[in-house]
Amino acid sequence: MAVPRPTHFYRLSPPAVPINQPSAASEKIPNGDTAESGGTRFRALAETLAGLAMSVVLFRAFEVEGYMISTGSMAPTLYGYHKRVECPSCGRYFAVGVSIDENSPTGPAMGSDDSDASDSDSSYEGVIRLSDRDRADCPNCGQRHINAGIVPRNHGDQLLVLKNAYDFRHPARWEVVVFRNPGDPQQAYVKRVVGLPGESVQVRDGDVYVEGKLCRKSLESQRGMRINVHDTSFLPLGDPDFQSRWTASRGSGWSPAEGGGYRFELAKLDAESNGEPTYHWMRYRHRIRAGGMHRTSATIPKSAGPIEPVISGPLMPFDWSPSKRTLTVTGVLSADWAERIKLWNGSPIFHATVDELRRKSHEAPITDAYAYNHDPAGVGVRDVRDLMLVADVTLSPKAEIAFEIADGREHFRVLIDAGDGRMQLVSTERPGEILRETTLRPDDLTGPISVELSVIDRQVLVALDGQLALEPLTYASSEEYEPGPSPVRIGVRRGEVTIDRLRLFRDVHYTAGRARNGIDEPYQLGDDEYFVLGDNSPVSLDSRAWPEGAVAGDLLIGKPFVVHLPSRPGTLNFGNRTLDVRIPDFSRVRFVR
Repeated sequence: MAVPRPTHFYRLSPPAVPINQPSAASEKIPNGDTAESGGTRFRALAETLAGLAMSVVLFRAFEVEGYMISTGSMAPTLYGYHKRVECPSCGRYFAVGVSIDENSPTGPAMGSDDSDASDSDSSYEGVIRLSDRDRADCPNCGQRHINAGIVPRNHGDQLLVLKNAYDFRHPARWEVVVFRNPGDPQQAYVKRVVGLPGESVQVRDGDVYVEGKLCRKSLESQRGMRINVHDTSFLPLGDPDFQSRWTASRGSGWSPAEGGGYRFELAKLDAESNGEPTYHWMRYRHRIRAGGMHRTSATIPKSAGPIEPVISGPLMPFDWSPSKRTLTVTGVLSADWAERIKLWNGSPIFHATVDELRRKSHEAPITDAYAYNHDPAGVGVRDVRDLMLVADVTLSPKAEIAFEIADGREHFRVLIDAGDGRMQLVSTERPGEILRETTLRPDDLTGPISVELSVIDRQVLVALDGQLALEPLTYASSEEYEPGPSPVRIGVRRGEVTIDRLRLFRDVHYTAGRARNGIDEPYQLGDDEYFVLGDNSPVSLDSRAWPEGAVAGDLLIGKPFVVHLPSRPGTLNFGNRTLDVRIPDFSRVRFVR
């Protein structure tokens, strides 16, 4: 991501020392005499020199300069030129990348550093299509074809960069840095450090490996990189096509609450045969409205009679297997195609099976799709398994709640028992084995609490109110996984529970890019070299793509620490004249993590 340097810059200088302040050499000592000895004068000179040196150090340490971002290779962490679109269905704002030259008929890839940025393993070239440039899809509720043509263009984020941050230390892994472009030192880029000096780095299946070992993120790094999948604070109102992604069976005790929350109440607990209460589950289903490349199948019962396809072929969005009587669709089966398929057979059983297939086809695995980029068909996306659930929960004194999360291979359950003040982490495949356990104080469960549960980088993290509550659990890395449409669920078997807000996030999934460096084989870094990647991996030009993948230490400019002076387009009317102006947008002020 290129970050052009603006014509102005900012420096923070240390405060001036008052010139009328008496020096240590002329201060009165207790007996009223003035200290004039040579030793005292030497000490005063030494203190003056030390103070001057400290002032210089402070000035250099706090020297700050402003940069503006033009492209979106770090989205959604940092934005280049973009449009801030409000979803008309759920009301959530999200950014959609636009070309630097908004009058260009094609323009570079949205959010890319170049017009030909693309994935070697994807048919999506990332180029703005003329027919799609004014459309946007909501990343929260899935509303499609939102009119973004009427939305004015925003400038990119403006960063304050601590220029000398790395004079005293080296960048850490997962830290965002600003540096000079190795190919053109006149350009400044901003990326995230993933490989450190002397390491052997490789990107495999969305993750970063160093010396053949998977690199895992801390909770703080996960928060800084997580990407929103769904937030119940923004639910569509009056949208007949929307179905809630959080669902529970009727009579389970779960019901919607105001503000996008949920409440569990059960006057009489159901009991299993052994007399123990059973869990009542509310499940997340990743429901999309259209598109996708996932596959959904249904077997047609023999009682439906013979099936005679009226239409079939390689361009059809489905496959029919006569021997297995299996109908498989790619992506969401539209209502139009469902009606065409029903022409194959007039049996009510066949029609009911097609309707059920259409319903299931709306449920898909979570992918690495970016609202910032535009891929209307969803063909350039990959299934992801690294997820984080955040729940704002209030428990009654004896409530018992369970949170389950899966990464497509492993399934974990976190149990919180408010009655005996206990928290446990177990594997659902080995329920009798306690993987982690801790005791909670009554104060830990008083009032609303924030529960964070993540399975990212084959590591389970659990936090309460922002602090890790259990020791992190790492488990064996496997590249064989199959994410499903329902990776998380919440169950209660005692007491009452109120959930004010549920948020589901995914981690950055690193793609192959141009696969020049660190993809097919590890990339060896020198003693003062770094491997850097963009958060908007599908379109970022970074160490994967450059002729020389490494960034030398002497090219580092500094650490961006805050997005400042953001603005949005506005107008002022003076009689018959309209003046375009920039209006401060303080909602975009944020620290860079």
